[in-house]
Amino acid sequence: MDDSNKNILIVDDDISLGEVLLQALKYTDRTYDVRLARDADEALALISRHHFDLVITDIKMAGLSGLQLLEALRQVAPDVQTIVMTAFDSTDIEDRARSLGVYAYIAKPFAVQEFRALVNDALKSEAHSTPPKLALQSQSVNETLAELRANTGAHAAFFIEEETANILGVASDTNDLDLGALAKALLDIPNRMTAEVARVFGGGSGFRRSQYIGEAFNLSTYRLTGKGLLIVVYGHHVKEGIISFYARQTLKALASAWQTESSSPPAPSSLPESPPEITQASTGEPMSFEQALAEGLLDNDFLQTIEEEE
Repeated sequence: MDDSNKNILIVDDDISLGEVLLQALKYTDRTYDVRLARDADEALALISRHHFDLVITDIKMAGLSGLQLLEALRQVAPDVQTIVMTAFDSTDIEDRARSLGVYAYIAKPFAVQEFRALVNDALKSEAHSTPPKLALQSQSVNETLAELRANTGAHAAFFIEEETANILGVASDTNDLDLGALAKALLDIPNRMTAEVARVFGGGSGFRRSQYIGEAFNLSTYRLTGKGLLIVVYGHHVKEGIISFYARQTLKALASAWQTESSSPPAPSSLPESPPEITQASTGEPMSFEQALAEGLLDNDFLQTIEEEE
């Protein structure tokens, strides 16, 4: 296999080290297009727009860790080859990295010659391929989430797989959130609540939507049954009703993407069904909140929610 003209992404919050590694790969007899990302969020944004043959990531970073990035890559880019770097060498970390299908695991510090040789070998090797569990393309997910953020002014929006809490797409303006830990908690809490409610009242229906109010941020979750959970983090100045309105549009777009890209239709969402008018309006260009108000497409309950918040 020709290993020239390959695209490589280096992910490390130590920018100086990233630059050293980039330069190390430039001065070889092979032609590599090398890009840098300062964290996993930036890496996922680049991966959504460009094809990479190899991703080299540090383990310990602010925000999503390198292991969490690897989990996301198994879903959004399963064919990409991966190498992980760490200054915190341990058997547990190495075993976890291996379980995620990495080609190689290298402990810092390492020699430049060793790094070059490892990259060359990885690009000559057949990439590890793990079939994605969900038939969604990372670019379509990230674009949909970015549109939700743009329409609402939310700090972050991300979509996670329902069973594993793997992050399938993210759009964020902050690196202060541990999205991986947040994803696991937000799946675990409703499951435990549902079990307790079922014990008290009987029945086993889950929660369709949850809202959490904090000192710095508010957070709302919306479930796409059988697929995943949409999580939106936003400031106190943003009305929850507006988040809910655009979150419904986002869920419909994600459901539509599954229906288009999968051979079988998606499972129906457990969210309350929207009025037919809203369903029709969302089939084309996304409708703004103001347009929906002007055309009378919002029901009285929705308008009452916003009035109460004001």
